[in-house]
Amino acid sequence: TGFVAVSGGDYHSLALKNDGTIWAWGLNNSGQLGDGTTIERHCPVQVTGLTDVIAIACGGYFSLALKNDGTVWAWGVGGLLGDGTTIQRHTPVQASGLTDIVSVTCGEFHSLALKNDGTVWAWGGNGNGQLGDGTTTDQHSPVQPGISGIVTALSSGSSAEHTVVLKDDGTAWAWGWNSSGQLGDGTFSTLINPNPVQVIGLCVVPTEVNEITEQNNVWCYPNPTAGVFHFQFGNKENAIKNVTITDVTGRIIFFTNQNKNEVHLSFAAAGIYFYSVVTKEGNVFKGKLVKE
Repeated sequence: TGFVAVSGGDYHSLALKNDGTIWAWGLNNSGQLGDGTTIERHCPVQVTGLTDVIAIACGGYFSLALKNDGTVWAWGVGGLLGDGTTIQRHTPVQASGLTDIVSVTCGEFHSLALKNDGTVWAWGGNGNGQLGDGTTTDQHSPVQPGISGIVTALSSGSSAEHTVVLKDDGTAWAWGWNSSGQLGDGTFSTLINPNPVQVIGLCVVPTEVNEITEQNNVWCYPNPTAGVFHFQFGNKENAIKNVTITDVTGRIIFFTNQNKNEVHLSFAAAGIYFYSVVTKEGNVFKGKLVKE
């Protein structure tokens, strides 16, 4: 009883009690339970040597704690703990150079800390650019991501390889792995982005449109497309006057006033786009397309 916060990693869990102690259970092959052993625990054991803890976070195979004095402590897999080494730790060690920290979070292989001045600090695995420092180099001590302004909140799930932060101007920014569009910038390229990008406004969830519909009587295919996008009208008499393609921010990426029923988008990044087709009869057909 008396637990006030919990966190889960890949195969281990942490719980914070109201007396500032941490209790851990589950897999312990890398010392992620912090009890000084690598013995798997099926009931909670106390993390060694930590008191006055106010926040906890679990990575994949490591753990993080924020103390009331603003210092950060970590244990588990070496190289991800922020202590400047690659040594596996079975009991907590202090992350180097961090003071006045007010919030912490962990991804699968990386950690982040928010200072009371609004700056963000990151360390650990960086193979997918999740530290946001413009590189894909792992960092064993905290570094600053390339994000300006004052950050008020940060997040990265225990199995995540990307990072999301909230700034005091109400904007959200993200960096790292983007295989499923998790950066929110309108793309879903499998390429990484080690630099912060702004999360854009809400965009329409894409669906496949591979048939003539009663609403617009236009066939758009293939959708999703790898590069070439075709238009075909149910009414064969329609002729195209112009075609406009915009991205999710409304920026025009393609325009033609030729009567042609295909658009080549091989130059465009993977993501969500919107088309507007105007016929010579004055009809306007609009829809969304997905570039793979």
